[in-house]
Amino acid sequence: MTEAQNIAELLFGPRDPEYQGPLRYNLDFRRVNLTTPVLPDIVEHQDVEWARQLLRAGTLPENPQSPLPDDIILIQDIVRDQLSGYVETDRPRADRLYVLDFQGPRRQYTMFGHSTDLPTRIAEHCQAATPHGYALLGGWASPGVDDAYSMEQVALRLARHEYGWHYRERFYEMPLTTGMNYVRAVFELNSDWRTRNSTAHAAGEL
Repeated sequence: MTEAQNIAELLFGPRDPEYQGPLRYNLDFRRVNLTTPVLPDIVEHQDVEWARQLLRAGTLPENPQSPLPDDIILIQDIVRDQLSGYVETDRPRADRLYVLDFQGPRRQYTMFGHSTDLPTRIAEHCQAATPHGYALLGGWASPGVDDAYSMEQVALRLARHEYGWHYRERFYEMPLTTGMNYVRAVFELNSDWRTRNSTAHAAGEL
């Protein structure tokens, strides 16, 4: 059994041998109590959904360098600022897993990655996505660790095994909450987060 299958069965229980398709939306994460922090949304849900529908109905810009609408850029900038809040001030260059939600013409994708410079990496993703009519509408990042590469690879293998439709690290029409569950679970099962979290609780820091 592969590492991804082991984690999948821990999270979701044994797979029905008769079932051949990917598990997509209603995954049961009740088997693992996820405790990594999730920052509250700054942008109102209805504003994000308005932006999503506007972007989904759009078309590839005739001029690949043409900007997104000002309102969409504002929402994207607010989301980027929110994601910067995941960077601990005492460990600004620690490695972090991240999950990002991009919406564009007709398609959405959730992507996984890791970086020791989260704000710059997110800016690079936005810069690459904008010419194709995509904007960042949400995301999550893990607490810092020394090296998140191996955990990123496990998260990607798990998502490919359970979800399916992807191109490299982009998973099309995967809800952000599903991507967050994958990455948070992999992070918590493969890092010292639970030990750190328990120690912080005992010390009254959380």
